[in-house]
Amino acid sequence: AAQGFALIRTHACALAPGDVRVVSGKTREFQGPPAMPFVPGGDVSGVVAAVADGEPRLRMGDAVVARFNGSPRGGLAEYTVVKTALTTIKPNGVDFCHAAAIASSGVAALVLAKMLNHGDRVLILGGSGGVGSDLVQLARRFGASFVAATSSDVQLVRRLGADDAVDYREHNVWELERYKREPFDVVIDLVGGGWHSARRCSASSPGILKCGRDGGRFWTLTPDTAWFEMHSIADAIRVFLAPALWRRVYTFFNRSIPRYQFVLALPEGHESRAELLALIESRALDVTLDPAGPFPFTTAGVRAAFDLQASRHARGKAVVSLLS
Repeated sequence: AAQGFALIRTHACALAPGDVRVVSGKTREFQGPPAMPFVPGGDVSGVVAAVADGEPRLRMGDAVVARFNGSPRGGLAEYTVVKTALTTIKPNGVDFCHAAAIASSGVAALVLAKMLNHGDRVLILGGSGGVGSDLVQLARRFGASFVAATSSDVQLVRRLGADDAVDYREHNVWELERYKREPFDVVIDLVGGGWHSARRCSASSPGILKCGRDGGRFWTLTPDTAWFEMHSIADAIRVFLAPALWRRVYTFFNRSIPRYQFVLALPEGHESRAELLALIESRALDVTLDPAGPFPFTTAGVRAAFDLQASRHARGKAVVSLLS
């Protein structure tokens, strides 16, 4: 293996929205693939099969978990190359499927949880997905006094520790009187498009999210449209940069609406994964895998996993197991 990289024998690969975008070709100029055919998949766990001499942390035979480097490609194969800086030793008490599941989604949830202030009342839009199912648990661990979440699976969200759960198919969370009486400090949008509702909500009084002058914040990981197309710099500005920058600046000066922040939640390094793996091993974090999986490493199994990921209705993570 080249310096800074390791070859691993893949045992599990967890899917994420980026995998669906790469396969669709709608962001090819930015996320690839550079050519066809290609191997999808980015978040993996497995066993080190080769590593460069002098690598200080990894050895042949180490069980590891790694996230994608740059763009999610190459993970759904018996062997894949990972960047050592993005690779973490997997403890014995965590199985390969659950380890792969936190490679990027769990890290994003941890980053968001650590941004909270002690005592914050938090609403998570999309509490049963890959990031949301971890964040529901981590938010309380890092200081939230009250955690509510929207989901079509309210029983799962409550089992994960949410104080309240709202089935978005039956109720408009922005109109609930119980939340208007005690508005949230933070709304975290893991679905996309929630900012427009937050703005409309802030125009009415009372709303369910505090205004900026009272500490209200709106955080998101996604643009307004989940499945966007991006083929040029102009597209990237239109989809990501312009809305995020304008809303950030506008809400800095207009304190009558919540402060907006587009959160970049995938830091370099391996420390966040190590922290999450320790929480899983100690049973302080219950990582959720969709009950339809883990999916087998077959044509039908991989297609079913991608269909589930593309549906945006996975309960936790869609994971493919490469172990026979």
